[in-house]
Amino acid sequence: MGYSFTTGATKKDRVNYLTQSWSNTDKETGKEVTHTVLKSHVKRNVLYMVVEATCEGKVVKRSIAISLLMNGGAGCGWGSKDMCEAMGVYVYDCPVEYFDMVPCPNKHAAEWREKVQANN
Repeated sequence: MGYSFTTGATKKDRVNYLTQSWSNTDKETGKEVTHTVLKSHVKRNVLYMVVEATCEGKVVKRSIAISLLMNGGAGCGWGSKDMCEAMGVYVYDCPVEYFDMVPCPNKHAAEWREKVQANN
């Protein structure tokens, strides 16, 4: 997947947009799921977030989301490429305290977390 840009947006605008809460309808249950950013940290052009999903007041999932931030140049504004730690990310300066907040979801995430810890 590529980057999504917002015409005329600054880096701060893009970060503010990405850290807002949002809701969607779960395809399986038809119930509303709310996603809330519990913590966020920008390091250079990478935004790290701990995102919590809740449904009917109950936590259904927590994850570490990563957004690579990029200036699209003249008139394009800032954009982002969004992923999660389970996708085999290649940036390694996530705050390690996020790991205590989120269970490790898979082998790719475990390998990534090891590299993050070695980098800190």
